[in-house]
Amino acid sequence: MSKTALYCSDCARVPGDILDMCARQMSRIPIPIIAVVQDVSPMRHIAEEYIHVGDIGSSRHSYLLQLMIGLTRADDGLVFITEHDVLYHPSHFAFAPPAGGVWANTNCWMWLAHKKIYYKRLPSRQPLSMMVAPRAFWMLWVARLLKEHMKSPGRFNLEPPEPRVFSSEYPAIDIQHRANRRHRKWVRYCEKQHAKAVEPWGKVELMR
Repeated sequence: MSKTALYCSDCARVPGDILDMCARQMSRIPIPIIAVVQDVSPMRHIAEEYIHVGDIGSSRHSYLLQLMIGLTRADDGLVFITEHDVLYHPSHFAFAPPAGGVWANTNCWMWLAHKKIYYKRLPSRQPLSMMVAPRAFWMLWVARLLKEHMKSPGRFNLEPPEPRVFSSEYPAIDIQHRANRRHRKWVRYCEKQHAKAVEPWGKVELMR
């Protein structure tokens, strides 16, 4: 089954050094990338398909629109949802689900830029950017959320409920910075376990 990484970004909300660092790491992943971005992005030199949608705002609705645009361009097969402020190890994309539906990688640490330390992310609180599913699943899920948003524009969960889980050989790093919505609420998503270095990423002070 084919694999595609779908990368969505509004670019302007992420500090430039973090955006560049994550894009460089994306250049090392072993599968094709479709990038759907709102502003000029370093992914224009990396993605197999680069789609610039212009400034459509930073909201759950705009994010869903970007996802749908990318999904319509993806091949049938597995689609890994990725984001502009996550460091992905190639082992994340080596996963081949033994069954259908949506799967979440629980091997994820959060790097808190303001604390300069890593915290292990709770297995039960994995974001969409740690998930993979067949393209057909994502098309139905995103279409459903867009329909719900039209009826009731309030808050709603982007993540499918109760995904199956896997753990990649090496962790992904979810970077929490001041422009990130979870920046001040990180404690809700983390275990007490923390570290100054996580392999193969090394020490926090060397991350940027």
